[in-house]
Amino acid sequence: MSNVMSNSRVLSLIRVALAMMFVVVGANRAAAGPIILSDVQVQLDPVGLIATITARLEAESDAFLDALSVDLSQDGQQIADLFAGPTLLDAQPFFNLPYLLGAGEVLESGTVLFQITGLVANATYAGTFALFQFDPLDGSAISLGSQAFSFSTAPVPEPASLLLLASGLGAGLLGRRRRRQARG
Repeated sequence: MSNVMSNSRVLSLIRVALAMMFVVVGANRAAAGPIILSDVQVQLDPVGLIATITARLEAESDAFLDALSVDLSQDGQQIADLFAGPTLLDAQPFFNLPYLLGAGEVLESGTVLFQITGLVANATYAGTFALFQFDPLDGSAISLGSQAFSFSTAPVPEPASLLLLASGLGAGLLGRRRRRQARG
């Protein structure tokens, strides 16, 4: 009987020690500072209609990136659910959550954060994204940084095409002017 009591006390002590360790680790996570986001870029694949969002991240102190939130609108209309489609959020290029970014650690410009697939041609998109970590004590989300972005899937004419169009218009106007002068 005393052996069973001894084992029970040992298990209780182990549970208390683990709980205290969780509180200490959790306190360090909750005290993390923000992430500095800079050089946010949107790279558009006009054929596959995929937008890749890249940035530079710098941690002011240890930070655990636990979650990503993205809000997006198409032509001024909010997209309600980026997981239901047809426009989808793909956070796998960068986030293998949770991700620890140590104090002073920098992820250089061009680090892929997420992709958006299923875009519509000839549309304008605007949105924001935010990085979060969860407080292990109460589960609340702590914002580490956020950034706005926008892009258009409308094709941009190549400089050579613009030059050809301008020269064609110029030649047409010149020809029209000559005909008027010949008549007049």
